[in-house]
Amino acid sequence: MNLYTEKQKTQDFEYFKDINKDFFSKNGHKFLAIKNRSVVDNADSVQDLIKQMDARSIAVGTYLIQECTGDDSAYTTTVMRLITKGQKNG
Repeated sequence: MNLYTEKQKTQDFEYFKDINKDFFSKNGHKFLAIKNRSVVDNADSVQDLIKQMDARSIAVGTYLIQECTGDDSAYTTTVMRLITKGQKNG
């Protein structure tokens, strides 16, 4: 079984953050398969990307999948909880 360590995941994620804007400007919105600090493949959907990687005999869980949006929205989340007048917190 091919192990994909936390260290490898972290390195691949840092690589993705480095290439996100440039890749997007050249290729547009895509989902990327990243392994060993390299883009192995890309597709318009996660499902298509996984199919393409399966066809190459690269198992799910041994590479990073990232959505390339050209900005940090691909890897940040904003959580907001609004409380309106008269509503109890909890």
